[in-house]
Amino acid sequence: MSIEQAEIEPTTDKKEPKTPKVFISYSWSSADHETWVIELATDLEESGCHVLFDKWDLKEGAEKYAYMEKMVNDPSVGKVIVICDRVYVEKADGRMGGVGTETQIISQELYEQVDSTDQKQKFVPVIAEKDDNGKPYKPTFIKSRIHIDMADSVLRTANFEQL
Repeated sequence: MSIEQAEIEPTTDKKEPKTPKVFISYSWSSADHETWVIELATDLEESGCHVLFDKWDLKEGAEKYAYMEKMVNDPSVGKVIVICDRVYVEKADGRMGGVGTETQIISQELYEQVDSTDQKQKFVPVIAEKDDNGKPYKPTFIKSRIHIDMADSVLRTANFEQL
């Protein structure tokens, strides 16, 4: 570029908006539930989020516990979406499997949070299933947090933008 061109052409130092990064914590409850979670992750990606998701990110030989810890603790991850269903609650409250490990990591973060009323909450419970009485399944560690209800297709569509 010549000096004359540099003087004429405007500089473009504008920062591009940051793509929000979200991590999805869920239980491998059933094939149908996994499909539901994959569809949600895909919809979030198509809406402009960068979704961190074990089904897409972990390959053979990867260290899954290090991955979970990094996703929860990484300051560049703006949201951790906790997909709550009956199996997730059983595993979280019983500290079983990968969900149990994530629960231990997330619990520590939640309990150390200085202002739980801050509008920029990192951990968001999403209800994927309710019990026979219509009560949302939520594990103990996140039970008091306000959730987003997506327990049926109508609610999922209506509340997606909220998420």
